[in-house]
Amino acid sequence: MSTRNFKKAASLFLGSISTFTTYEIFPYETFIFYTVLTSIITLDRVSLKQKVVDAPEILTVLGKIPFLSEFLNSLYECQYKAFFSA
Repeated sequence: MSTRNFKKAASLFLGSISTFTTYEIFPYETFIFYTVLTSIITLDRVSLKQKVVDAPEILTVLGKIPFLSEFLNSLYECQYKAFFSA
């Protein structure tokens, strides 16, 4: 992500959600935040639904991060006014 290769970053984040254990680097909520943001930028609509919107690992943390749930769901549901507000 630091080299602006967001497609690869999203792939790596999504691939390591279930095995994330490095809480000393940053909290799990931050990890999910980065995962959702990079996925929104790079994934197509179908992949976003399968890998992010319906992912149980992401859903458990999504409510703890302010505005992230509204940001993700309003984009997926094509509610652009709510998306830009979030």
